[in-house]
Amino acid sequence: MRLRVLAIVGLVAIVVAGAFVAHFVVPSMHLGTSTSSGSISTTVLSGQATTLDLGRGAVLIIPLGAMPPGTKVRAKFGGEPLGNWNQMKPIAPPIELVSDPPNAIHGLLTLEFPVPAASAGVDPADLYGVSTFDQATQTWIPYTSTFDRARNKVVALIPHFS
Repeated sequence: MRLRVLAIVGLVAIVVAGAFVAHFVVPSMHLGTSTSSGSISTTVLSGQATTLDLGRGAVLIIPLGAMPPGTKVRAKFGGEPLGNWNQMKPIAPPIELVSDPPNAIHGLLTLEFPVPAASAGVDPADLYGVSTFDQATQTWIPYTSTFDRARNKVVALIPHFS
């Protein structure tokens, strides 16, 4: 299973359809992305939640029971996502999440991304979010996410990586 996520260069993310892509987008604003690449991985723990640190405060939280213990989860990151952004701009490079074995998700995973401070009078919930990528139309589509004001993070519940 694959999930593409945009980890933030500044601190944001969005989600893509087909293969989910998580990354944050900012309407009419481009904070820049990184073309550096790399990967990180973790193994799902037994008897407790597992957290994959995606960098710069972004995390994937795998609750107890959401994936079998011993499942490998890898995040590969780098490059800039292409496609039609519909008035939105990415502010982070894509991150592709892959599980081994595939189809190992049996519950909701949580993606969390801190976001930059918004300008005075601007609600961060209106600026940042998560989207999915429609491969057929090459278009990014908004995906349900929430803004946690207490922690200044965008949060998305992810049911699968593809």
